[in-house]
Amino acid sequence: MKSFSFPNEPKDYRKALLALLLLSPLQMAQLPSQAQAQPKSATQAPHNASPMRMVILPFKNITRMPEDAWMAESFSESLTMSLTQVNSLQVIERSQIQAVLQEQSFTQSAFVDPQTAPELGKILGATKVLIGNYQKIGPTLVVNTRVVDVVSGQIDPSLTTQVQGPAQDVLALQSQLSNRFLNSLKISPNLTLPTLTGNSGAFNLYMQAIDQARRGSNADLASAMRLLESALQADPLFFAAQASAADILARRAQETEVPAERQALLDRSLQMAQQALNSGATPAQVYPALANVYIARGERSKGLETLRETLKSHPEDIDSLMAYLRFSEADPIKQQAELESLGVDMNNPWVQFALGSRYLKQAQMALEPQTASALSLLRKAQTQLPDYSMIPLRIGEIYVLNQDYAKANEAFKSAIGLDPNNFLLYFLAARAQLSGPEQAQVQSWLERSIALNPQFGYSQMTLGYFHSRNGRTDLALDYFKQAEAIFPDNAALAFVRAKSHFTRRQYEQARPFLLMALQKIGSDATEQIPKGALYFKLGEVEADSGNTAEAIRYYTLATGEDRAHKAWSYLKLARIYLAQNQINESRQAFERYLLSSGYPPLANPEQHNLALLSELGRYALMDGDYPGASRFFSQALDIASDNPILRYNLALSLFYQRQWPNAIAAFEALLSRHPEHEKARYNLGLAYLRNNQPLQARQIWQNLLSQSPGNAQAREALAQLQS
Repeated sequence: MKSFSFPNEPKDYRKALLALLLLSPLQMAQLPSQAQAQPKSATQAPHNASPMRMVILPFKNITRMPEDAWMAESFSESLTMSLTQVNSLQVIERSQIQAVLQEQSFTQSAFVDPQTAPELGKILGATKVLIGNYQKIGPTLVVNTRVVDVVSGQIDPSLTTQVQGPAQDVLALQSQLSNRFLNSLKISPNLTLPTLTGNSGAFNLYMQAIDQARRGSNADLASAMRLLESALQADPLFFAAQASAADILARRAQETEVPAERQALLDRSLQMAQQALNSGATPAQVYPALANVYIARGERSKGLETLRETLKSHPEDIDSLMAYLRFSEADPIKQQAELESLGVDMNNPWVQFALGSRYLKQAQMALEPQTASALSLLRKAQTQLPDYSMIPLRIGEIYVLNQDYAKANEAFKSAIGLDPNNFLLYFLAARAQLSGPEQAQVQSWLERSIALNPQFGYSQMTLGYFHSRNGRTDLALDYFKQAEAIFPDNAALAFVRAKSHFTRRQYEQARPFLLMALQKIGSDATEQIPKGALYFKLGEVEADSGNTAEAIRYYTLATGEDRAHKAWSYLKLARIYLAQNQINESRQAFERYLLSSGYPPLANPEQHNLALLSELGRYALMDGDYPGASRFFSQALDIASDNPILRYNLALSLFYQRQWPNAIAAFEALLSRHPEHEKARYNLGLAYLRNNQPLQARQIWQNLLSQSPGNAQAREALAQLQS
């Protein structure tokens, strides 16, 4: 008889963030205005031109002056806006890049040289990668671009461009750069490039605001709003700035705890959205921001309707598609049917890949992941893109999630076989199964990544963490030192070193590295560690060390940062206050958790207590505190004894504690009240099997198949049992 694995262990709660993610205001700038929209036929390249799928990376700030850092994304975005109009080009959107890099410690800026850019390009399915840089020489700004062929790794000299001009007139330089690059592509001169504003000063302020807002803290959003207000003083009809202001005001409203202030921000947000429409913006340019306003007001259905309108007019836009999925609460099958009805081409392999990746991320955030839709979409995409290595890599991640490590390893090897000299692919495959049983394979792939690109640094960092987790302290230190030699100012390295100590409960050693990371954050453009993550981890260090006052201080600091860590910090505070019997403080912290997570306020104290205990129990499950989870769910059941979700989660917490008889009793109690609960019946079979009662397990799963003939888990369990 084959061995059975447990149901998927709860994932790291950092992957289970419940915060409501809002659209970036930068998306407002990615559509041409109504007056500037051109028919696609005007942008055709010569008939014999090869199709080009291109990724445009942030430009490198050669002079490294912090006040000019915003230009890196600004030049990249302006070219993206121009090139998305070209029929013969397929520009990879920001959301697709983030889907690959979102869980890594590095940004696109780690790939801005000709040696590393092709490897990222392959991972993104690009044929060309555009890299650029800018440098201030006195009052002059010099901007260069180069295009690297992904397959050959060679720079195409015919597509190399340079512009220079007054540093204060970035808008004019971006326009020159776009025109010159399009000319090098031999694009029709009839193409009219999108112009957001004719005021260079307003444009500079706008792009600085976008850069500031992307960081996401309360202070950053307030600073971004001030910049946008200044931009609108310079150009009162700057519709992109108005739309972005509407978006930021809606985001700030969701962070505000004072009802009157929240309502005032939402009212201003609606006014800004209306002003953008009055200034000449098309509805599609304002709808994403407007959707955020409605959702912030609790009008989810109205917010979804505005996003549907956006998709109707731009069904090919992956960013809009991803925004819709963030807010839709329908199941994947219904979502796909609705997307198709809105005009989205569901046979497009890149759409299938984007959707499959999105559903995978949702599964990774769930206590009990459902991966069928993700796997189906990725398989469909693979039939049309058999040479795209990210598809088998994503499929491998699904198998890791399902704890089918043999199939996962097979999928990862298949991905690497498609591009055996790509250092980034080895790195991503190793990261994906860092906690799995294939530890020798993980080490081998990280070592191979380093051999292929010794200057990447993040492979050395990860290998140091790997050795630290496995108790090989000397080897870990050696690799950490190698990484430090490559990027001495990298906050991510200090954070990873802190985590390596934290996982071994070495809190005194973890603390100084977290404080060091706080000092270094923002010094290295290649890393992406939010300050909220550092405060949150410091809160965990102090809480686990028994320093409650310090834990409260750090969690409170985290509530002023990015929304994700804000929400979880409030929940941590609610738990601390509850343990100290500070009921009012616990209630207030939980209410703020609900607010920052996008949930509506609760109607009465009993409902509040039930939700608090339920969330604390779910959090404890994700955190691996199974006894704590059982305690919270039991207390919640005292309030709502017939709640099937609470009963199921209580049974699950007992299962994870390997209390087989108690878990069996809890699952059976749930099924006596709710016999249709398929997950409970499946896990009841597993509990019987773990309790050395295979006959009972077989009977349970046979009953489940009779009840639900399509249940793949039950069918597979019976097949394994019989073998």
